This record gives sequence, structure tokens and C-alpha cells, in this order.
Amino acid sequence: MGQLIPIRTAFRDEKSRKRNRLNVRKKGSVFTRNGKLWVNFSYLGERVRESSGLSNTPQNRDLLRKRLDLVIAQVENGRFEFALWFPESRKKGYFAALEGREIRHDPRDTLFGDYAKKWFEEMMPGMSASQIRDYRSVFDAHLLPFFEKIPFSEFTSVLMKKFVASLKAKKNRYGESLSAKRILNVMSCLRVVTKDAIMCNVSH
Repeated sequence: MGQLIPIRTAFRDEKSRKRNRLNVRKKGSVFTRNGKLWVNFSYLGERVRESSGLSNTPQNRDLLRKRLDLVIAQVENGRFEFALWFPESRKKGYFAALEGREIRHDPRDTLFGDYAKKWFEEMMPGMSASQIRDYRSVFDAHLLPFFEKIPFSEFTSVLMKKFVASLKAKKNRYGESLSAKRILNVMSCLRVVTKDAIMCNVSH
């Protein structure tokens, strides 16, 4: 009678066989850790192990293997950019330095305040003194207090309605509600900056 193989060992060998079949004759590997799928490959002389965030299912294993094949192809062609494939990785800054490039950020994540201040600085030389005064007043009193820390990716119709409601609830220095003309001027300024951002592919 042949030697009996413990059930746990047989199960482990079966898992290993399936994993090896997925990676057979392939560069890099897809493996499982804590129920999630990971990739393992070499890049710039370093071993890279990154989680895909995908659950361990047959469909996801095949999908991730195809993605890894694309990664390997780009690495070999010198076209791979680590931060584009693994934007959430803690090592993206490290690999960006090895690649000799700065980390690219999604332009939609640009904060309104950062863009508006830069836009104003660039536009001021072509503005009259009264225009500079008007725009500065709108930025300082209304736009920056509300939008400064909000990225363009979060600009929605709901957000605009909340902003208009906040304008209608404001009082001027005399304790009076803002006039319809003043609100219109504020919204006009907001549209100018946002339209410029859209033309520059910052907003979506």
C-alpha cells in the first residue's frame, strides 16, 4: 500500500499546482495573501510586491495575470511608470526617484484655491485696477472661503446649489442680504475660473 498523504499537505499541493499553472512560462507571478491577489515582479533591480485589492477568484486571477503581462511588457520596453500602475503604493515616491521623474497627480485632484490663486496671478497684468479690485474682493470674501480646499473632481450641481444658498444667507457689512447683482457677479467669476480649468483639462 502506498504512503498516505495528509489532507492538509494534499490541499497545499493542489493550491500550489493551480498557482504555478497561472504563472507557468510567465515572468513575474500572481499570488494570494489574506484572500487578496498580489503581483510579484522585478523592476529596476528591485523586487516589487503589490496588492491589487482584488479578491481571489478565478476571473480576477486571470484578469490580474493579463495586467501583469502588460506591466512586464512595459518594463522590458522601457515605458513602465510605477506611479501610474500603482497610485496607492507607499513606494511610488521611491520608484519615481529611481525613474528620474516627478510623481504625476490626477489633474482633477487640483484644489480650486491653488488653481484660482495661480490663475489670478497670471491674469492680473492684463486687468485694470478696478477689475483686480473686484476679482480680489470676490475671491477673498466668497470663493476661497467656500471652495479653497475642494478639488475640481468634487464640483457638482449639488455643490453649486449649496454655494448659491450660502450666498443668499450672507449679509454685507450693513447687515443686508447680498443683492442679486452681487450674487451674479460672484457666480460669473466662478464660471470664468472653472471654464479656464476645463480648457486646461483640470476639471472633468
